[in-house]
Amino acid sequence: MLKFCASAWLAAMLLAVGAGSPAAAAGPGPGKADGTLRLDKAPTSLTQAYALEVVEIPEMRMPNSPERTITLILTDRPLPGRVDDMSAMEQAYNGQLRGLVIEIDPAAKTVVSGRTLIPQDELPQFFSMSGDSSGVELAGFTEDKAKGTITGKIKTTAPMEVVNFDNKPGPKTFSFNVVFNAALLPAPKLTSTIEGDQAKASEQGQTLKRFLQAVSDGNPDALKAVVTKDHPALSMLNPEGMGQIKEMIFADGNNVEGIYGLLTKIYVYGQTATALLRHPDGWSSYPLALEDGKWKMGF
Repeated sequence: MLKFCASAWLAAMLLAVGAGSPAAAAGPGPGKADGTLRLDKAPTSLTQAYALEVVEIPEMRMPNSPERTITLILTDRPLPGRVDDMSAMEQAYNGQLRGLVIEIDPAAKTVVSGRTLIPQDELPQFFSMSGDSSGVELAGFTEDKAKGTITGKIKTTAPMEVVNFDNKPGPKTFSFNVVFNAALLPAPKLTSTIEGDQAKASEQGQTLKRFLQAVSDGNPDALKAVVTKDHPALSMLNPEGMGQIKEMIFADGNNVEGIYGLLTKIYVYGQTATALLRHPDGWSSYPLALEDGKWKMGF
């Protein structure tokens, strides 16, 4: 079990190190959840359920991991506008909602991983079931493909320890027990693939290059012009925030041309896209979105 921290949240927003097919910005209305998330003994009633199909990009798929998963988002209130786990994480970080994100392998009917959606000072946690599924139980899981719905019950078999490396005040354990029924938002369909030099010359590739240049220059106006209107980087346009973004993007000491030169392939899903960069030791990806007829950096 790993501690989930603010820098991890922001890094996930800016650089999708393990991205599947991009989620749509809006989907069906919330389904129903009936249950509770507890931090120690303090309860939060979870009433809303959202489900998104994720089809993993081949290059980003971890060994022995499922190609297709379902992201289940359980919250104490409706999600406004965009429906995906990143938006839910952002809102939870800012104290606007509470809940859970659960990654389900629908073929095996098991939980892959999850995280608590709570404010940062309450020590949000990421947990993985890899090699040990005893901590979380998925019961009665059913996917009705004809109706496009999922149902089931998710619960901890015992309170799970909160990892607190910094010894900060906060809860010592968390647990949950929730019944859910939700419409499944299907993964966007792949419409085209752009590779090699064509990827670098494409509008999506050039957008990525402008983004990298804006970050490298520490230019907030240029950065604002190349990201979507709801991008989390817009909350970091001050000198300190721009410095933090630069530190994350160029953590390996590379420069704009060096990172841009790693661009190998772009998967296009209609209104969204994923740019894949090949590193000596693996892959990274950047999400993009079509906004007002122009490609911009998304999340």
